[in-house]
Amino acid sequence: MKYLKFIKIIGIAAFIYILSFLDYKTVFESLLHLNMYYIALFVLLWYVVLVIKVYRWHMVQNYFSRPLSFKENLWVFIETIYLSHVTPGKVGDMARIWIMDKYFDIPKKESTVAYIFDRIQDLFFMVLFVLYSTVFVIKIPISNYIYILFILFITGYIFKNKILSFFQHKIKLIETIKTDLIFEAKIFFINVLMFAFHFLEFYMLAKAMDITLEYNFIIALISISTLASIIPISVGGLGVREGVFIFLLATVGVSKESAVLLSLLDNVFFVAVFIVALYFFGRFFLAQPTPIKE
Repeated sequence: MKYLKFIKIIGIAAFIYILSFLDYKTVFESLLHLNMYYIALFVLLWYVVLVIKVYRWHMVQNYFSRPLSFKENLWVFIETIYLSHVTPGKVGDMARIWIMDKYFDIPKKESTVAYIFDRIQDLFFMVLFVLYSTVFVIKIPISNYIYILFILFITGYIFKNKILSFFQHKIKLIETIKTDLIFEAKIFFINVLMFAFHFLEFYMLAKAMDITLEYNFIIALISISTLASIIPISVGGLGVREGVFIFLLATVGVSKESAVLLSLLDNVFFVAVFIVALYFFGRFFLAQPTPIKE
């Protein structure tokens, strides 16, 4: 068990190794020739996706516990966005459970249910996109059982309330996660909209580097790399994501330098800039509530 803490440096070691064989002259030239028009569209879409994501959390939080205003939920979201991006699988945003308890006196049980439901949305769609990508985009020569798994996965989500009912006598929390059909339909629509903009956002970044990728391929690239980043062997998926980018983008003729730069711009550099901007926005335009609990 004492060696488990060293597992998290595997990704960092892989990242350092990847950096060691890059042609930095090519990297710098790519940076100098970024198309700022597409960068501007990328920035705009990043914030559009953020607003949709906050709105989804706002709807989920209001559904499962005492309602907060959109402005209050935006503040909660911004307070945890840094932890979200530097932890495997973005589990750092669980801090919103304690923040809502401390500042709004909302029971942790209610916030936990809302948080679990909110994260299930991302996980479900990422797995769905990975299955779709495996079957229809990358076309990995695997057993036809993947088609059956694809159908079962979708069917399982549609009938999840009935499945949860079967286990609710064993797990008390399950009863509180169940939702009605109208709410599910609204959340599904929000998810479709959010992910459509999310993939379009990455398309704009690729275009800024003069890399043209099919939308289907972008779905595969983002979903597989995101799911791989959940593996707790790095900080924020660093090294893992770049490895997936190099492997998959090589299949469409993109150099390793462009693949790594694309990953770093999307997941590290611009995210860092956006988080700093959000921090100051939260401090200057959103009034911090007074803690109810110490």
